[in-house]
Amino acid sequence: MGNENSTLHNSSPLVVNLDGKSAIISRHTQYEDAVAAVKAIRTFKESLSDRDIYFTAYLPNIGEEEFELSEDAWRKVLDSIITLNVHVVGQDGKIPRYTPPHLRTK
Repeated sequence: MGNENSTLHNSSPLVVNLDGKSAIISRHTQYEDAVAAVKAIRTFKESLSDRDIYFTAYLPNIGEEEFELSEDAWRKVLDSIITLNVHVVGQDGKIPRYTPPHLRTK
């Protein structure tokens, strides 16, 4: 991971979800450090090791829908994120259509 100053000290941890599994990471001010922290989670490692990922989150202060988080907006919305959803880019390089958890069929 990047430099240690990227972690927001004295800040609450961040809950991350991937395919129904959850973990907790520190709130990294650098997007790439957050990506590295997520990929280092043992539960997620096998699914993410060499894959591209992106993040989404609900940001109630902005709107009701789930938003994809861009790298350039990361620092601006970091304090508003309660739960970070992790998505894997498809093997063909396409971003799969996102289905909210409450609409998924098992």
